[in-house]
Amino acid sequence: MAPEIIEVPIMQVPAQMQISLKRRSDEGYNSDNSEQSENGISPTKIRKIDQGDEASKDEIEKEGETFKAKYHVRKVFYNSANGVIYTGFRKSDMTEVCIKQVPKSRVTNFANLEGRRFPLEFVMHVNAAKASHGVVKIYDWFERKTSYVLVMERPKDSVDLFDLSAKYGSLKEDPAKIIFHQIVKICKSLSSSSVFHRDIKDENILVDTETLEVKLIDFGCATEFDRNRVYSSVSGTPEFFPPEVFTENVYKAEPTTVWSLGTLLHVLIYGDIPFHNTEDIVQNKISSKNSSKKLSESCENLLKKMMSPKSEDRPSFDEILAHPWLQDTFPKF
Repeated sequence: MAPEIIEVPIMQVPAQMQISLKRRSDEGYNSDNSEQSENGISPTKIRKIDQGDEASKDEIEKEGETFKAKYHVRKVFYNSANGVIYTGFRKSDMTEVCIKQVPKSRVTNFANLEGRRFPLEFVMHVNAAKASHGVVKIYDWFERKTSYVLVMERPKDSVDLFDLSAKYGSLKEDPAKIIFHQIVKICKSLSSSSVFHRDIKDENILVDTETLEVKLIDFGCATEFDRNRVYSSVSGTPEFFPPEVFTENVYKAEPTTVWSLGTLLHVLIYGDIPFHNTEDIVQNKISSKNSSKKLSESCENLLKKMMSPKSEDRPSFDEILAHPWLQDTFPKF
């Protein structure tokens, strides 16, 4: 018998950041200082966003029936920071899907999705998927009595980069280039569509093990991308945060994403994160166990630039894509 999507909250978001950086945390991290919302937009700012209309009780009941008619839920896949991911399939053609359920009690930011009020996460994901085919596709979204449901594609033969690194360790530069080039292009496309993912990390990157095609997932930390805005609330994964988050408590979208990309490239090349506590991030003290592998001069140069302690010294997305290390001919997906 297929499991039902349970209409209850799943887990609590941690109240404070852990100083020791832990790998593969299902809880994630949000710091709102009690005055900001989970996705980093203050209540006064969020009111400026068109949130759409609230659904009636009849509409919600109808959507629940539609969901059950269209999709079969198999089992829990994993817990995310703000909900639960289930595996399943679309009944009409047996297409494999992932189904994310987000309890309403966990949603603080809303936006307009085709005239209706839905979590900002859903709107950011829909916009991102329209901007780049490197983002996991959205098939459907529904409102239920106590939760919101997002139905997404489930890429075949894919694993996340965390599991890939855990299984195979560091990658050679050529496959790392193919993967990394796609991720930078995705981030650039998202910024052009006003989507700031804020949680670029190995666990949120799916890779086809045969073709190395990349898919970005999980927009639970996403907010609007504004190149000139100074952000003051934090959402994402501390081990991928730049030093200014810890030293200044503020950050900008593109330099922060570039730092996260640098951390991600380090994981691809060395098989591990460069820093294991916040003090090391602030002091730019890269783990000594990662210093033995010999890299090309071009790769070392790009890594150094992306992980510059000063945000203004980091390259832009365009400058990364124009860097000599990324000037090979890449597959087109």
